[in-house]
Amino acid sequence: LRRGGRDVALLDQEDLESAPRGIARDARAVDAGADDEKIELRLTGGHEEELARASPQFYRSAPAESGDGGAITLTSGFVKAKMHEVPMKLVPEVEALVPEIKAWRHHIHAHPETAFEETATSAFVADKLRSFGLEVHTGLAKTGVVGVLRCGSGSDAIGLRADLDALHIHEKSGVTHASKIAGKMHACGHDGHTAMLLGAAAALARKKDFDGIVYFIFQPAEENEGGGRMMVEQGLFERFPMRAVYGMHNWPMAPLGTFAMRAGPFMGAFDIFEIVATGKGAHAAMPNTGKDPMLFVAHAISALQTIVARNLHPLDAGVVSITQVHGGDTWNV
Repeated sequence: LRRGGRDVALLDQEDLESAPRGIARDARAVDAGADDEKIELRLTGGHEEELARASPQFYRSAPAESGDGGAITLTSGFVKAKMHEVPMKLVPEVEALVPEIKAWRHHIHAHPETAFEETATSAFVADKLRSFGLEVHTGLAKTGVVGVLRCGSGSDAIGLRADLDALHIHEKSGVTHASKIAGKMHACGHDGHTAMLLGAAAALARKKDFDGIVYFIFQPAEENEGGGRMMVEQGLFERFPMRAVYGMHNWPMAPLGTFAMRAGPFMGAFDIFEIVATGKGAHAAMPNTGKDPMLFVAHAISALQTIVARNLHPLDAGVVSITQVHGGDTWNV
């Protein structure tokens, strides 16, 4: 738990305890827990009472399990809670769609497709939008989809956006709607984003309680490949002029029924760099006869962290992550 003024931020579960099964454990918590309302946080270190005071409507203490060193389990207040205990009330049009939205998400989750290959996902989305009575445009950025809903005589337009693509991760969650495609998984929640935007389209198409135009933008290739940029370059805003675009990202550890917002940037922009270190080979027993790039790499990984530590304002956020290192072909050279 971190406190700053009146703000309270929950650290992700991986910051609170080790994850022995990595993504498989987390995927099960998100996929199964999100539907069954059984997500728990285990906290230690004396912050339990502070958290409970900060968000009493969402958290309650429970007896510590035997042998866990006196840790307190804080269970999300929405577990087994009645609907009126959640501060956010769903409008009837959305509440009626919840079973369908879950089914859409499970279908998309079971059939993940990665960047610019989301052909089946795009077709699924386009078919649903057409069934809601929307005007549908496909092919933007290869697999992007835009649905158009007009109501009244107004020309003011906004966009609602979600992403379509999955990640190159092998799923081992064990849930019934687990990925059927080896090596691919919706581990970042884009299946949920797409299902939610379909739900918004269905609800607004039924209610039609606005005057203007809503564009439903389903972007391909959000993960590292620049699908959004390609949609813009191919004329998204020329073809569908709008005054603002709204999007969101799931956050499984946030209390149910809440949104996390702030003025200005909320999440970091993404960029890529690559460093090639060229040395001279030598026997490992005689490193003096060569030029060892491995030693440079070892020092460079640590030194790169000073970009943030010594160049960014202490109150600004930034991160430099080295995610791949490739070098060498054998043991003794």
